[in-house]
Amino acid sequence: MKLNNGILFAAALALAACGSEGGNEASKTEKKEIKLAEEVCNYSYNAESVTASWTAFKFTEKAGVGGKFDSVIVSTSGSVDSPEKMLGELKFEIPISSTNTNNPDRDMKIIEYFFGTLSNTEMISGNIVSAKGNNEEGTAMVNLSMNDKTFQQEVNYKIEGAQVSLMGTIDVGNWNGNDAIAALNKVCDDLHKGEDGISKLWPTVDISIVALLDKSCN
Repeated sequence: MKLNNGILFAAALALAACGSEGGNEASKTEKKEIKLAEEVCNYSYNAESVTASWTAFKFTEKAGVGGKFDSVIVSTSGSVDSPEKMLGELKFEIPISSTNTNNPDRDMKIIEYFFGTLSNTEMISGNIVSAKGNNEEGTAMVNLSMNDKTFQQEVNYKIEGAQVSLMGTIDVGNWNGNDAIAALNKVCDDLHKGEDGISKLWPTVDISIVALLDKSCN
């Protein structure tokens, strides 16, 4: 019996030793967490991508007439590390001679009678003063200048991937532009008569500026 007890005791020691060694090996082979470096990207303005469009309204029932500017000159200070930061860098100038409604006769009347009635408005210029929101949407305050007057206009912004859009509704009365509305409406009198026979051109205009950003990542 003593011999058997000795054998059992030795076997127990062997098992304990194997168990301990196995535990150490398991701890050595545990998976280590590997931290991957986050992708860092920079965004810069794509000068060929910008579009500026607008919708004016005629008739008492407010029917939309769409148009755009074929030329928009945008300047920024360089690249930024997120699209929303580009909002604080953006300045633009729009030559009114680039007015395009797909109707040359209408384009001429807008340039001559609307913009021609305004003072020193060969260019509409503006810059973003501030923005409030997140990296998807929010609002921005824009200094917009024409007719020798600068007015701060609130617009909405939207960011989809590398595309930044500014959208809003302006009232040209804020730039003392009601005489220009009246001058254009007078020369287009019959064309602006709706079903009620009243010639009407609204002072409110919907505007949209869309720009693409070039993205480069490490």
